[in-house]
Amino acid sequence: MLNPSNPDSIAPILGFDRLDVDYPFSFTGDAENTPYHDEYAAINPATTLPAAGANYARVPQQQERKVLDDLVEKSAIPGASGEAVEQRIRSWLLRGAVREDDNDIILPVLGIWYNPDHRDNDPFGHILRATKHFYDPVYDRAFDYPNYCGTYTCVRSILWAMGRTNPLNPGSDLDDNARRNHFTWQDARNNYWWSLVLKRSGPNFIDDAIEDSKERLSRWATTINDLGHVIHLLQDAAQPQHVRNDAHGPPLAAAWPEGEADAAFESYTDYRVLRSRSDALAISIPTGNPLRRMYDDTLPTENNLPALRFGSPNYYPGGGGHVQFSTPVKFFTTRHIEPGMTETVLRSRRGLADLSNRSFFTAGTLPGYRECQPPGTSGCMPTSAPTYPLPPSDLTSSGYSEVSVPSGLRVHGRVVHLAEYAYPITDVIAPNYDQSANTLAAYGGKAPLVTKGIWRDIIPDDLQPQYLESTGYLITYNDMRYMADVMVPRAVGYSAGMIDFFFRGRLEVTSIDQSIFAVMNQGDPHTMDADGYPRKTGQPTKTFGFEAVRLMVRNATPAIVESGTGTNVPQGTGGTGARLVAIARYHRNACYKPDMSGERVQSYDSTIVEPSCAGNQPVRTSFQEISVSAPLTVAAGELDGAAVEKMFDFSDDPIPVNATDLFIQLAYRGPLGEEPDGIAVGSYDVSEPTFAAAWNNTDYFWNGSAWVAQNSSNPQKGVYSYWACAGVPSKFVYRYQGATGAFAMTTPPNPGYVRLAFLFGKPSSPNSRFAVRSVPIMQTSPSAQMRSGFTRGQIRQANKELVAPATLASPYLGCFQSPPTAAEYWCFDPVQKRRGIAFGDIAQPIYFSILDGTDVDSVPLPPWSSAQVRDGGEIKFNDAGALANCPPQPTAAPEEIEYLDWLEEAELLGEG
Repeated sequence: MLNPSNPDSIAPILGFDRLDVDYPFSFTGDAENTPYHDEYAAINPATTLPAAGANYARVPQQQERKVLDDLVEKSAIPGASGEAVEQRIRSWLLRGAVREDDNDIILPVLGIWYNPDHRDNDPFGHILRATKHFYDPVYDRAFDYPNYCGTYTCVRSILWAMGRTNPLNPGSDLDDNARRNHFTWQDARNNYWWSLVLKRSGPNFIDDAIEDSKERLSRWATTINDLGHVIHLLQDAAQPQHVRNDAHGPPLAAAWPEGEADAAFESYTDYRVLRSRSDALAISIPTGNPLRRMYDDTLPTENNLPALRFGSPNYYPGGGGHVQFSTPVKFFTTRHIEPGMTETVLRSRRGLADLSNRSFFTAGTLPGYRECQPPGTSGCMPTSAPTYPLPPSDLTSSGYSEVSVPSGLRVHGRVVHLAEYAYPITDVIAPNYDQSANTLAAYGGKAPLVTKGIWRDIIPDDLQPQYLESTGYLITYNDMRYMADVMVPRAVGYSAGMIDFFFRGRLEVTSIDQSIFAVMNQGDPHTMDADGYPRKTGQPTKTFGFEAVRLMVRNATPAIVESGTGTNVPQGTGGTGARLVAIARYHRNACYKPDMSGERVQSYDSTIVEPSCAGNQPVRTSFQEISVSAPLTVAAGELDGAAVEKMFDFSDDPIPVNATDLFIQLAYRGPLGEEPDGIAVGSYDVSEPTFAAAWNNTDYFWNGSAWVAQNSSNPQKGVYSYWACAGVPSKFVYRYQGATGAFAMTTPPNPGYVRLAFLFGKPSSPNSRFAVRSVPIMQTSPSAQMRSGFTRGQIRQANKELVAPATLASPYLGCFQSPPTAAEYWCFDPVQKRRGIAFGDIAQPIYFSILDGTDVDSVPLPPWSSAQVRDGGEIKFNDAGALANCPPQPTAAPEEIEYLDWLEEAELLGEG
């Protein structure tokens, strides 16, 4: 879902495709540190903002930088170098995965906390996170060693990951507002929401806007970082020791109850990634190196080291499929769906922890070297009684194959052989995956689980200490190899599935039939403040802009087809607590002026005059801002069928009339399928504010072949009332009802005009244009004819959030018809100037004639030195309910209306 090359990627919906590749969440687009957040759980996060400020913001540290540097050095991350890789989206995911292993320990004897890593400290106090990384799906328990857990506390990893109280029992599952872990699935959900809607208020508007923009970016970083923490815990479930209550700390780690080499599996797997034998066997202070306890000469050299399998190109579960579950906890375990303790039941479970637990032995849970009975008894020695039903402890059981392999030891000149025991992997989701990947061909499709020790058949059973692995069964490098080759591709597949699940929620946003999203009267009194914000006259803190948005929306989240069962789970929306908000994302033209002098202005001869802007008032501000609508409640199923029309109230937070780079997002939060607190997002790239003006041009009339000055037979008249309609079929969007002394448009030489601003949808083709119909009503009959002007919608948009000043200095126009091919570009469509006045993209004269005259500046007609814009009137588009049909002039002939209807439809179809 995060891969921009995926046609179903959510990246363009979230705007990630417009971010810098190397520094996506940097406010300035460079190597500045982007903070991420560590904070207490927020109650009602859908309605409550997180605490202001950065009291608990944490910045990237050397600990994760070293991991990234190692991966870059070994070409595990292609196309990256230096610091450029550190801030990428995937690096934030990796950062969370690395930092989930932040572990503070209490030093023996001294009794003080110690942090050996190059990282920042947890602002809420010292913590050992590792004791929360275990989950036994057979017994539904956390890491189970009382002494150790009494010191550091142990929590089931599914709770630590989810941040909820009881994910295995949805009926009683709640957001855990007392959770100690602040990098959970629930925290990722909260930060996802805040990334979309966070906006604070304050007296210093520009300062607040900048800080809000920075914080939304850091909330995006935090969202991905939080997911990285969760993915770490899910991938831990692919490591059998984490699901079989088998401690595996470094050899010298204090108080870990395990053997010195029990951590060798993870170290050996790291070696297979980084492929440096010297690093793999390096002396590690103070924790020790488990591979050195495996005997150095048995570790394969780089040339003989098998490459680690991740699944490429046929990633698990294979065939281009995806791991899908209806709730996030099912990625860990489905024990609550398939209850019971029989082998048949255990083999039917589909979670990653379930598969890992039943498929492999571990160093601490070998046949004859099992966990203490009962689990967790302090001070006991391992016993031969099996803790887990699977794999079968009896290696003579049906299904096992014994394979003889040379040990490297010679007795009387003959090679001593070891016996490996291989057993089938029971995978409910993709039972043939290993066969298709050719992973286990050397063992006839089975996985080698354990190796019989050299002395097992030499020393009598009554002389074999049960705690000495080397005299019984052991896990060799070869066993570790196949354990990783089986489980790593599954860790990758489950992780990808879980990320897809997190971002699965989709809303389809479309325009209403008229392809209009919003309308306002640009002529209403307003001024510009020093920071480039338009302000309503008399309301210095009120943004002048669009106060309502209409659109169509439907839930487009695809149903989940559960892996392993094929159960179809619809992703329905709505119900208790469900809410829907609209968000406008934009930059601003700080050079904008109410009289259009801050726009590019194009004359009839195509000459364009660039605006003259002060240094602190660029035509495009450098940072993104948002306006957020009032929320709408969502009833169960309301959005799940055909698209429904919704109108969003932006009156408390209008979309500025000078917005550039404008996108309308919808964000839903509430029940989504079986997830009680899901998020669904949709987006639409609307036009930027498109100005459509109509003016009183009755000082001239069109006689069918030429413009003729008004005379006694065709006198100029004031426009008493003015109605505007738009779209196909034409709908009523604006009305100014004249009154004595308050004509809609006065007569020339200081003519009146109405200038509306529209937000349009995307034209259906390069030649398609939208109609705005002018309906003038003169005080006395006859009235000037109704006329329609046409526009594709103005574009004032860059292709990236951050662009260079040189890019802004070389704007393109007509980008919809001829998209630029430059890596970075800025589209800035001009407004049209007629008769000396900059009107808008539509510059529609009102005049007398049953025919359409030529352009008024083709003659040209005499220019005016001034004109009076009409304020006031009613935005009919914002009225509740369905839009009304366009009202005709009282004396209009039916054929006149039919002609306009035909013309407007032809232009919409690109056939005008």
